[in-house]
Amino acid sequence: MSNDDEDDKNEALPNDLFEVERLLDICYGDPNKTGNDGLWFKVRWKTYDPSHDSWEPIDGLSDSPECIKEFVQRGYRESILPLPVSKFLLVPFGLVFMWRLIRYFSKGSVDVICGGPPCQGISGLNRFRNYNEPLEDDRNKQLVVFMDVVNYLRPKYVLMENVVDILKFADGFLGRYALSRLVSMRYQARLGLMVAGCYGLPQFRMRAFLWGSLPSGVLPKFPLPTHDVVKRGVVPNAFSQCLVAYDEIDDKRLKKALVLQDALSDLPKVPNYQPNDLMENRINPKTEFQRYIRLS
Repeated sequence: MSNDDEDDKNEALPNDLFEVERLLDICYGDPNKTGNDGLWFKVRWKTYDPSHDSWEPIDGLSDSPECIKEFVQRGYRESILPLPVSKFLLVPFGLVFMWRLIRYFSKGSVDVICGGPPCQGISGLNRFRNYNEPLEDDRNKQLVVFMDVVNYLRPKYVLMENVVDILKFADGFLGRYALSRLVSMRYQARLGLMVAGCYGLPQFRMRAFLWGSLPSGVLPKFPLPTHDVVKRGVVPNAFSQCLVAYDEIDDKRLKKALVLQDALSDLPKVPNYQPNDLMENRINPKTEFQRYIRLS
């Protein structure tokens, strides 16, 4: 063999010569000994014989979503996906997590689906949010998967939680999408904005909650506040009627608002040169909240 032939043999093939024909198998681990565990698919390449089958990471198959979808559906039918439970939530787009659900539950057999799609693509702290096409952000696609799971399993009830920015970002596009998906699946739906401080926590922390119920069920109400709160933040004007609160004419009888002092005033002082990671706290609880959290 000439040197030219040897060079041709070792030269990497252009990426456009490889096109996924179908996926054959799946594993969580490191089949190629790269030093990084992850989710891998065994790939059959178009125009190549089985001797060229190779293990590829899921991140490298982003251009083949239909092949992944077909594999998940086939895995459901043939029961060929023995994956560890603890790894499902790590899968991009939630496809294998969806498979796990549909593998063990039949349509109509689930009472409740409860979840909170990731907020990184929504949060106002993210300066690089996709305003024009929010669902093109991979993190926001989890919302689509969540609703797809609901559509497949048809649970009696659905509860979804997210940051309030889901109703602010891009004119509330993602919040409206979630609500419209439930309604289009003939679910009763109720949107509520709830503040953690209104339920006995020493912080404000407003969150958006979406209840869904089949027409045959009773759509649950959100619990009314038990505590007053130090107000922070702004309720989106378009959704101001969704704030869970008492009417002004109601007799509220709320407990007083909790502040940081209610949570931390029983902590011991820490000197500048304290060498220990742990300290014994000999101070008795000073507030009802401190007594409560010490029970845990």
